[in-house]
Amino acid sequence: MTRTPLEKCGSARSATKNKAPSVFVPSLCFLLGLGLGAFWFYPHKSGHPPENQTIQISGQTRSVLRHLGAPVEIRLFSLLPAPTAPESLQAYSRRVAALLNLIGKESAGLVKTSVLGQPTHAAAAAAEGLTAFNLEKGEPCFLGMTLVCADRKESFPRLQPAWESALESDLARALERLSAQRTIPLPGPALDPDEVASGTLAIGRLIPNFKEIPFDECVRALREAAGRDLAEAGAEMEKQISKAQRALQNAQEADSQAGQLEARSRLQKTQLEQADKLKQITARLQSRITVLRQLKSPAPAQLPN
Repeated sequence: MTRTPLEKCGSARSATKNKAPSVFVPSLCFLLGLGLGAFWFYPHKSGHPPENQTIQISGQTRSVLRHLGAPVEIRLFSLLPAPTAPESLQAYSRRVAALLNLIGKESAGLVKTSVLGQPTHAAAAAAEGLTAFNLEKGEPCFLGMTLVCADRKESFPRLQPAWESALESDLARALERLSAQRTIPLPGPALDPDEVASGTLAIGRLIPNFKEIPFDECVRALREAAGRDLAEAGAEMEKQISKAQRALQNAQEADSQAGQLEARSRLQKTQLEQADKLKQITARLQSRITVLRQLKSPAPAQLPN
């Protein structure tokens, strides 16, 4: 039977209607794929907790804190001068300090935390190997931390807001590693006899009864003494560098090329000398810890005759 033009047209529309879903479904899947790809591969805004929101820690972190094998000290260096560090970074630093404070409370006293934010702490931060930044804007900034347990140490050279969500778990793993018990202190590298003698005298002067005190507590006392030396050296470093900077400024104001050259040379020499003093204090601490480890190590058993 011959179809009329109207029937042909209706049949075509029906065929088109029946095919529409087969075209629409792949297109929809394609668009959904693009959307999911954008979600996975493109950074989305991470909402930082508001200043007034209570900091909380996970049950897994609490479990780590309850099973620490030894005391750990956490030192947060937060040197963020207002002219060079934005308020958002300072707010992040306050959140980190709040997190550390909570970790200290949850650890039942096994984790001691402190925040160092005075300009005189810049030398200690540099000596700990933390990363200075924003140098091109003026005063250097430091935002990092060190974790110390006896003679072991781990550092977070620079904390950044972009990794804030991972900080708690990173801290928990570091605490777990550092506090793992070691039954016998491992003997350190062999030292020169004169170095052993001087180290033993220094240990006896700082810790008169070191033979009766556990190894970890002795190391903590040595680190505290070195910290005082670093703070004193840092204050002296700032004074000497400030003096050299004033000499350079005076030479610049006098428009004396020879004076500027001499002042720059003196400033560079002062910076190197003061930095070397910090390195010497750190090296002396490591040497004393090595001597202490050898003094605390059990004597080798005597073979029977």
